[in-house]
Amino acid sequence: MNLRLESTCQGDGKIYLQMVVDRLIDDAVVGVAAHAKDGAEIPSLLLPFHPTDSRSQANFIVVMPHLSLREVDLDFEEYGASEAPVSRGHLTVELNNMGWRSRLNSFVRNDLVNQMLDIEHEYSAGRMNVYLTSAVDDGEEIVVRMLVDMPNVPDADVMVDFLDDAGHGFDLPVYPLVDEVVPGSRVGEDERLRIEFSVRVNRSSKDFCVKVYDAAEFVEGSFARFCDETYVSLRNQTEGLLADAANDPDYSLWYYRHRATLSEVEVQRQTSLSFEPVVSLVMPLAPEDRSGAFASLDALLRQSYDLFEVVLVDGCPQECSFDGLLSNWAGDPRIVRVSVDPATDDATRMATGLMQARGAYRAVLEPSVVLAPEALFEFVRQLNEPASVRDDFWVSGWSGSRSGAGVPQVAERPDCLGDDAVALFCNHDHEDPRGLLHDPEFKPVCSPGLLRSRAYVGPFVLFSADVIQAVAQTQGFTSEGFLHDLYLKAWELGVPFCRIDKVLYHVQNVNRANRELATLSDERAARDTRGGRKAVAQHLRRLGLAATVVAEPFGMDISYHLPHPVPSVSVVLFSGNDPEVLAGGIRRLIEAKEMVPFQLVVVDHARDRRSFARLYEEVRKLVPGLTIAPFEGKPSRAAFANAGAKAATGDYLLFLDPAMELIGADPIASMMLACQVPGTGVVGAKLLYSDDTLAQAGVYVGVRGSAGAMGAGLPRTRQGYLGRFMCASELSAASLSCLMVSRDAFDAVSGFDQRFRMGLVDVDFCLRVAKEGWRVVLEPSVEAYDHRSVNPERLVTEDARLRYEQERAYFRYRWPKHFVKGDPFLSSGLDWQSAYFGLSD
Repeated sequence: MNLRLESTCQGDGKIYLQMVVDRLIDDAVVGVAAHAKDGAEIPSLLLPFHPTDSRSQANFIVVMPHLSLREVDLDFEEYGASEAPVSRGHLTVELNNMGWRSRLNSFVRNDLVNQMLDIEHEYSAGRMNVYLTSAVDDGEEIVVRMLVDMPNVPDADVMVDFLDDAGHGFDLPVYPLVDEVVPGSRVGEDERLRIEFSVRVNRSSKDFCVKVYDAAEFVEGSFARFCDETYVSLRNQTEGLLADAANDPDYSLWYYRHRATLSEVEVQRQTSLSFEPVVSLVMPLAPEDRSGAFASLDALLRQSYDLFEVVLVDGCPQECSFDGLLSNWAGDPRIVRVSVDPATDDATRMATGLMQARGAYRAVLEPSVVLAPEALFEFVRQLNEPASVRDDFWVSGWSGSRSGAGVPQVAERPDCLGDDAVALFCNHDHEDPRGLLHDPEFKPVCSPGLLRSRAYVGPFVLFSADVIQAVAQTQGFTSEGFLHDLYLKAWELGVPFCRIDKVLYHVQNVNRANRELATLSDERAARDTRGGRKAVAQHLRRLGLAATVVAEPFGMDISYHLPHPVPSVSVVLFSGNDPEVLAGGIRRLIEAKEMVPFQLVVVDHARDRRSFARLYEEVRKLVPGLTIAPFEGKPSRAAFANAGAKAATGDYLLFLDPAMELIGADPIASMMLACQVPGTGVVGAKLLYSDDTLAQAGVYVGVRGSAGAMGAGLPRTRQGYLGRFMCASELSAASLSCLMVSRDAFDAVSGFDQRFRMGLVDVDFCLRVAKEGWRVVLEPSVEAYDHRSVNPERLVTEDARLRYEQERAYFRYRWPKHFVKGDPFLSSGLDWQSAYFGLSD
């Protein structure tokens, strides 16, 4: 055997050695082993090579991880018909100059280098392959996900080892995620086994090599390298996929593509609408508002709808007069100036302006808000739409309730509140001192849960005048958290909040370079936060709910108190076919020591019930009230859930997969309390993978063609778009794996539809509950680890895939509106194909 190193290159944390191995016998089999100088074994592959460059005589490629080693010893062996090697060869490879040699080859012999880098793909069908699929920063750690793809050999024993920079083994906890068998993707290819797992590594010592192999030696193994070279590109790629609209650097371009053009604005000016009310815009002025007020007032002069008045509530001392800002409005009767005592607070100025305004529709226009030229026209055009077809009317306000599930009005409906009372809101973004637009806020339709957490509908909301009068007569205005309080009181009166799904104004950022303005702005924000917390606490008291409200960076964190008497809860588990999984689920429930007593119901659908009999006997000793519901019939999660509900006696039903591990303090009580909020029918939890990343934070319809889990793969600590993963908020659906339902809501829709056997049963159930007027809520304070990483029935058969496609088609047939108008808790500004609230095209 004769060895010669012809060329080298590197990429993806690996080294590729282009080798000439000659003087071999006919039909020789050649193997290679790589070692560091201290004897540590280095993973390596020896792959036949057929260069497209006629100048190359190479016939093999050696692939190794690029570790922090100066030299690596390669030992080759040649085999013929006998088991003993025919010949051996040795080569020491210096790695110090690998970088510049690789760059030179890439420049001089680019086609050959590309062929070398693609060599592993050419031989991927018959062996194990391990791929780095994502890298996400989570504080001081990095979550690295990997995928093993290999032929489905039943007796293969897949093992994973980790090596450090010197090639020495070390331990990393492995978090299994997915284990499934899929059909081959190539013609004639057999089934493939795919195993996805993750690890967490510290950012300061992140470099490692992962080696996968078959301990039974049926399938050849492989390796991958995680280091700076792979981390940076993989992180950027992953963050690009996971980025939400608020973090999209191209948002400014998006806005200018989607805003009304100059010609469209001009057409609006020439258009006469059948209903053209006067709109009152109340602008409270304080000394620190001077810089923002000029842009806000200037934008009003460019409005395509000009039937409005501006009520300037001037609380500034004489030396801070705003006269200079009104030079462009000289003689304009639309300016109404109201002077108040400089000592008055923002809330008093807003209330004074709203009550003195004469318009049929009124809004607070804060000096930081700059309306787009088409804004008022779009609001009035929405008012011209019949209420029955108005955008989002089908899910907004109590008027959408079909069964009395909506919240009864807290205050008696005053005579001044007409049937056409309404509150309109829209999307907005932010503008920095340079004029760059950023952080768009694409809002869901009316979400009372999210409204309690944060005043997301604002800061610009247009109310019919009778709403302002009704709030003033029944509950009055508050001196703290004025706008948040106003939104909540209007909602309590049954006023429908309807969304205009367009970006119609910009909120100016404070110039932080001006320290005085920055300080005043921070003080105002702190007052608003304190006032908002108080407004939410008072709102909950009016609803008859005892709770503790704490202001957090993402919004208001609400902890409800137990009522007396405590409602009854039934926890429904499905037995599955593995007694150990069920035993683990029951053990975790018992050890949790919940403050709320519950009935435990197990739906026994096991194939071999004898193996579960002893488990049930042991559980009865600890849980005397254990209820076993034997199931006979066509198996499906819907059928199991209906059987469990029939055997349950609780006012609230918690459907829980036994592989789920509820974490935190009193999660069952927290879900029950969230479900007790008037109008709520279903409560879901945040589901986590064992590596502390999200499995899902709610389900949205239309995502990826049917329904999709939101946030999968994000670190548990991420707040999500507009804080949606931290704030309790309404959404379309939640997973049956951890789902609490009020008995009234369950009975209202006659349980789960058993026509759904492969999936979407929980989504369909939640949509039917919502159609009856109940709300589906995500309670993010409740979290559950999903330990269903390994599927005992791993093969996804063709019949199963066909059945799923049939059910998906039926789902789309049943809920076409969600696929035409989109999920109401998303927005047209968000990408329906993104599970992370990404920006639309």
